[in-house]
Amino acid sequence: TLSNAGLTVGDVTRQTSSTVPAGTVIDQNPAAGTPVAPGSAVDLAVSSGPPPVTVPNVVGLSLQNAQTAISRANLVTGSVTEQTTGDWSLNGLIASQNPAADTSVARGTSVNLIIWRAVTIVH
Repeated sequence: TLSNAGLTVGDVTRQTSSTVPAGTVIDQNPAAGTPVAPGSAVDLAVSSGPPPVTVPNVVGLSLQNAQTAISRANLVTGSVTEQTTGDWSLNGLIASQNPAADTSVARGTSVNLIIWRAVTIVH
């Protein structure tokens, strides 16, 4: 540790990384092995984990196309529930999603969907 080496922690900055786990030191200044005076401060760059991703707009898509778009955005399809409609042109299309399109979320977040299911309405 820095304290065992007689050094102190200087400025700590956060940096996203797709390869370095959150909380792990990515970089330091001065670099390891650089001679410094006892008590010197070492600045650290610490991983905050992968950068957030943007939720795609899947409203109006078929379930299959919505699932593909969600997967390509490094997200997962969550619950899929149905909402009935008398409009057969909407049958099988995504009615709404949560989280909303263009929201920044962590990779692997679930996107819940409501899909239109057309029914014949008898009067």
